[in-house]
Amino acid sequence: MKFIRKFDIDIIPLKEGKHNFTFEIDSEFLEHFENSGDIVNDVDIKVELELDKRINLIEANFNLKGKVNLTCDRSLEDFDQPTDLSHKILYKYGQEEAEIDDEIFFHNPRHTKHQCDAIDL
Repeated sequence: MKFIRKFDIDIIPLKEGKHNFTFEIDSEFLEHFENSGDIVNDVDIKVELELDKRINLIEANFNLKGKVNLTCDRSLEDFDQPTDLSHKILYKYGQEEAEIDDEIFFHNPRHTKHQCDAIDL
């Protein structure tokens, strides 16, 4: 579990404004998830995360770039699949925890931990 702690971000001491984080995802990362080896052979992805902390919300912008090694379901040969993704998630402060959709979450800072796990983002 210590390995996964590399992806924790302590959000409470962050001042308002933009904060940048970089994470490397590789085969060691996959070892911490059940059955990931059944789907993905290897991975080499750089994750760039920008958190924009504001008074009433946190905006998380992700950029993932690299490659994922998979097995073709027709030929059973391994191949590298290039990956280049961008995604945005908004965490709004509210009275109750709720997921509005895939991109908007309500977060109650009084009832949750003070760290944000980048894996959960």
